[in-house]
Amino acid sequence: MHVKKNCKLFFSYLTLCFYQFLFLIRIYI
Repeated sequence: MHVKKNCKLFFSYLTLCFYQFLFLIRIYI
């Protein structure tokens, strides 16, 4: 359960970074 929770946290963090990255790309283009 602890590992599953960490995985979920990790993926949510990853998606957050991914959306920030897309947002920056939209600004520069």
